[in-house]
Amino acid sequence: MKPVFKFQIALLMGAVALLILLYFIPKSPSSVPNKEQHQTDASSPCQNINTLIKSAVKSLEANKQTLFQAIENQINKFPSEENYNKMIDFWNTRKQPYFMAHYYELSTLLQTKSYENYVKIGDIYFNSVQFEANNQLSKCIYQEALRNYKLAINLDTNKLDAQIQIANCIILSSEKSMEGIAMLKKIEKKDSLNLKLQLSFALLSSKSQQWLKAINRFEKVLKINSNYIEAYLHIAEAYQQLNNIPKAIIALEKYVYLTPNKDEKQEILKYINELKSKHSS
Repeated sequence: MKPVFKFQIALLMGAVALLILLYFIPKSPSSVPNKEQHQTDASSPCQNINTLIKSAVKSLEANKQTLFQAIENQINKFPSEENYNKMIDFWNTRKQPYFMAHYYELSTLLQTKSYENYVKIGDIYFNSVQFEANNQLSKCIYQEALRNYKLAINLDTNKLDAQIQIANCIILSSEKSMEGIAMLKKIEKKDSLNLKLQLSFALLSSKSQQWLKAINRFEKVLKINSNYIEAYLHIAEAYQQLNNIPKAIIALEKYVYLTPNKDEKQEILKYINELKSKHSS
């Protein structure tokens, strides 16, 4: 597979993931405050999130440090969703999804502790990992996601989303990947048409470079939900890795036809034309 394709698809998928991450961060009116916060396990190799934030703040310009302190003072005086959203925006501007997820969690703790809220928090931590280059810190972020998924299961043991994500965290953050895969296969026996489950299998197949399996799984994802058009990008990448350029182009053309994003259309059409030109002979 040519590097340019991998680079372009990685950029596009990264943008999609970041949009998903930001989509979940609400801008709603404040609720009744609740000061419950999470603690880092003393036996964990992970630094406390507040320590990491303080270190990051010290590296900022003086005026940005002042802005951070002003927002933090507002939160300490009145921990409302509105004030937490200011801090989320602050770290969003500095491309720090882990810190955004942390403050989103604190904001959500002002609300009802529901299964849906804990899963949403977990998903935000989980999605933020791909923007973190430090491997050890990535494992720590997975721990934060795992903690919230477990809290969700404590509230509802029947719903599958949190169970699937716990398996994904185990697979991606520890040496017990087979244990996580076994968990997913057990869930598949209960609900083989679960979208999140099949998407998990598909992404794991891509990550392990099992391209034919990845194609089959992403095609199953599309059968379950034809609106999940990002699957066509993954299918295109897999076919490109297998050096099947005609099928890679077909998958990209399907995505172009379905995406409402005009900028994406133009970028991918440009790349499709490059592919056709290079492989016409």
